[in-house]
Amino acid sequence: MTETIENSPLTTEIEPTALAVEPILTATFFDLGLIPEICERVEKIGYKHPTPIQREAIPIVLEGHDLIGIAQTGTGKTAAFMLPLLDSLICSPVERGSAQAKHRDRPRVLVLTPTRELAVQVHEATFSFAQGTGLKAVVVYGGVSQRTQERDLSKGCDVLVATPGRLNDLVQQRVISLAAVEFLVLDEADRMLDMGFLPQIKRITAQMNHDRQTLMFSATLDHQIEELARRLMNDPTMIMVGGRRKPAEGVTQMVYSVMRLKKPELLLKLLKEMERGPTLIFTRTKHDADRVTHVLSHAGINVNKLHSDLTQSDRTKALANFKSGKFDTLVATDVASRGLDIDDISHVINYEPPMSPDDYVHRVGRTARAEKTGVAITLVGPEEEPLMREIERRIGTEIERTIVEGFAPPPVIEISASERRRLKGWR
Repeated sequence: MTETIENSPLTTEIEPTALAVEPILTATFFDLGLIPEICERVEKIGYKHPTPIQREAIPIVLEGHDLIGIAQTGTGKTAAFMLPLLDSLICSPVERGSAQAKHRDRPRVLVLTPTRELAVQVHEATFSFAQGTGLKAVVVYGGVSQRTQERDLSKGCDVLVATPGRLNDLVQQRVISLAAVEFLVLDEADRMLDMGFLPQIKRITAQMNHDRQTLMFSATLDHQIEELARRLMNDPTMIMVGGRRKPAEGVTQMVYSVMRLKKPELLLKLLKEMERGPTLIFTRTKHDADRVTHVLSHAGINVNKLHSDLTQSDRTKALANFKSGKFDTLVATDVASRGLDIDDISHVINYEPPMSPDDYVHRVGRTARAEKTGVAITLVGPEEEPLMREIERRIGTEIERTIVEGFAPPPVIEISASERRRLKGWR
């Protein structure tokens, strides 16, 4: 379906029901126009068929168009932009003796991400895709020594993956030049705007050639994204996969009604009684993450935590240990809700409903990735019911409440508007 949105780019929208049609199941990466080197590398990695976002985005990027990709997490967005960009670099190599050849620290591709964790994962994927091509990828982010990153850049850089803060520092210190950037990618653009990175993005893009190809990927579409597109992009095409603000089809959503003071006890009961694989628990605050981790660890659950008060090395170690299976349970704040590429998470548990439907979708999107199945559980106290009902309204799904004996919240007494006015008059 194609539609034109007033004051926004052309949109090619893929309806959710189209995800299972025959062409998607039979299409290969060779069919998308990628060169044999890239396709062979993808096959070695184990990719058999492109996901919907890859199938739609790759030909558009190869044709040189600016692109806005709207898709939920876990749909294969990194490969959707990186494979065609690597293809473009290989097909238009830097000429020997040129200014670019003399300055290999000037990247041709720049990928901006909102978090250090996502930057590392995009870099790891790029490194895997680019093996055997001679192309070099470097990642830079804050919270660690800058000297090591400077040394990596000095050895040559075709693809730079960066967080906005550290990149601005390097540009201002003239450690790196962005004058040769031909391709700009804004990954998780909505998250970068939420985190207040717009001024830094403006400073970064001011250092680049206007004659570049710009790609923007986001889980949601709102006026901020459209305004950013108008500022940075040239007649972009927009593709939308799977609709907006809706968890993946493979997620079984459950809500447990529980007294707030009983949440730790119920959480422990569920973790011990459920058949589960790697489980990600989200809390709203760092304090709650610490407290829940302490309670679960004390009860014998193999658990670790992840939040912004930890050092970068501790955060990297926590993720690595969770991925490797050393810990089967990870308690995290929303620093981990977007962009983390952790396979085979069986359960996502919201210790309380997040503050926005978008955050709910991003959290739940950590499971049922790549068309797998998973379970999303939310623990909801009586005072949190209005927040949960708003989430249900926005995602278009009413979730049945489950009550466990001994954990039931007190009944809610419904009072009519006239009765509320009468009671108010008595005060």
